[in-house]
Amino acid sequence: MQTELSCTADLELARLQSLRHLKILDTAPEDPYDDLAQLAAFVCEAPIALVSLIDHDRQWFKARVGLTMQETSRSASFCSYTITQSGLFEVSDATLDSRFRSNPLVLGEPYIRFYAGMPISSPDGFQVGALCVIDRQPRQLTEEKHKALRVLARQVSYCFQLRQQLVALEEANSRAARIEEELRLSRHELQKSNARLTAQATTDELTGMRNRRSFLYQMGNALQSEMPDGGELSLLMVDVDHFKSINDEFGHMEGDQVLRRIAATLQAGVRRTDMVARYGGEEFAVLLPATSNADAVKVAKHLCERVRSLGAVIHSATISIGVATGPTGAAAVDASSLISRADEALYRAKRAGRDCVWNEESPLLHVKG
Repeated sequence: MQTELSCTADLELARLQSLRHLKILDTAPEDPYDDLAQLAAFVCEAPIALVSLIDHDRQWFKARVGLTMQETSRSASFCSYTITQSGLFEVSDATLDSRFRSNPLVLGEPYIRFYAGMPISSPDGFQVGALCVIDRQPRQLTEEKHKALRVLARQVSYCFQLRQQLVALEEANSRAARIEEELRLSRHELQKSNARLTAQATTDELTGMRNRRSFLYQMGNALQSEMPDGGELSLLMVDVDHFKSINDEFGHMEGDQVLRRIAATLQAGVRRTDMVARYGGEEFAVLLPATSNADAVKVAKHLCERVRSLGAVIHSATISIGVATGPTGAAAVDASSLISRADEALYRAKRAGRDCVWNEESPLLHVKG
């Protein structure tokens, strides 16, 4: 039998929205609702008890005792009448009631004869379903059982309130988790962006080595640092010999590749604590902390040999190196002075025939080999 709610379409729409807001339809069984259905069946001495929710075109059972079906059509629902009432809705014998005698739930399973239901309300006051008891025999509830069913229905409504609070809390936690994740991703992106900016500001794009600005900053810090064993720091100024000829003969792209390979060779030929930078054009600088002048000359000679060994890979390019050494800490010279001295030594190395090392402390020392 088609049932019609005694409320306007707008009120019915609001009621359905209230039901949806509970987010309870088609959820798994939960002990509080199952317990209340069991208690209703026990108190009312009924074989069937249901917590029924009236959806748009169906009634769905959140809890059920003595019934296997999970839902029925709304048109066959006794509870559709219950939600229009302010109190108990009771049918003593459905076969004698013109509204229900042709109902498929009366004529077939579960063969309803007796029905008693109390409306259950959502937190915002809409009657979204019913707590009901059903029997296959005609009967009536006593006044005490009426009161008990009313109390149990009120407990179901309280469960809805708790559920709505829990849903709101879970949604708030979910939003907070999403915001936290978004912040984490934003921080990560910011860190990556900062790292990219730092790399762009401190790294030579062509070779991947430090650029001149970063090198000068780090060199200034190193000169001010107190180092053990006398606190000496050495600087190598490196120039690629006849680099213009390589560019002219093989092109700038090949020239760039030569610079990359030489930069990588210099980096591989020093300690992890040392610093290699592209100082400008075809010129490199190598900072050797805690390194004496004698040891710096050994490193410089080693680097010349490594580059020379590349041979045809870099079109037989070679390097010239000028070496300068100075104290650190309180006795440190300024960076520009040390660079100027290393530059002068480099100039002398190139004047001496290139592919060699010139040491400022031993002007007559000219290492080529």
